Amino acid sequence: KESLILVDEAVDGAKEKGDLPKEGWWLLQRVIYFENRNYEKVVSILKQLIAHYPKHTYWHQLGGVYGQMENSKQRLASLDILQLDDALIKSRDYLSLAYLYLGADVPFRAAQILEQGLKKSVIDSSAKNLELLGGAWQQAKETQKALAPLKQAAKLSDTGVIWSRLAMVYLDLDENHNAVSAAKKSLQKGGLKDPSYTHMTMGNAMVNLHCYRQALEEFNEAGRYKKSKAPAKQWVAYVTSEAARREGLVEGGAKVSECQLP
Repeated sequence: KESLILVDEAVDGAKEKGDLPKEGWWLLQRVIYFENRNYEKVVSILKQLIAHYPKHTYWHQLGGVYGQMENSKQRLASLDILQLDDALIKSRDYLSLAYLYLGADVPFRAAQILEQGLKKSVIDSSAKNLELLGGAWQQAKETQKALAPLKQAAKLSDTGVIWSRLAMVYLDLDENHNAVSAAKKSLQKGGLKDPSYTHMTMGNAMVNLHCYRQALEEFNEAGRYKKSKAPAKQWVAYVTSEAARREGLVEGGAKVSECQLP
């Protein structure tokens, strides 16, 4: 407390004379106020340091304090200024900024940040980070861009979780053979919290390939799980009806598209 009184007097005295307080005085003030958890005052001091003694380190510290205050919007702004000035140098900063953009419902920008970090090798090309990138592109409705990182992530993963997500991307892109293959790989590797979604994805891809009897098996399997029971039941009814209709057409001599599974 005595130290804070002295440094406050020094800073205020300089300001009263129209002089610029020394950088070290503000730094000492910042440390003491931070130790006392007076984060509003720390923010005020850092803003003055940025204005009069501009350094990237003060923007980093400002973002950190906003994080302590759980002020996501201002933390995002602080990190984004550093990114625009090409001053993000740590993996955690890139990832933090990406997560902040995802939290702000701006997935396209999050994906751009992640791509930059990966390109500079600041962010590791781990399954987790690649899945995060693919997921960001998915949320941004850039399905084609989501494909490459999710393929890489799936190959690096020990479980079938990312393979399941990859199957959904293939389905969205109408790459139904690949969707079936990825879904099968997902179920083989296991580790899924709810396999019903994977069975539903595979069933939909099989319907697109005119493999109704095979699709029926997948929808029946999906129907065993509570979350997918209702939609799976609807698909079972449709696929059963469509399979019978097509078989009747074939018996009558009509030409219909055959199942295209290898």
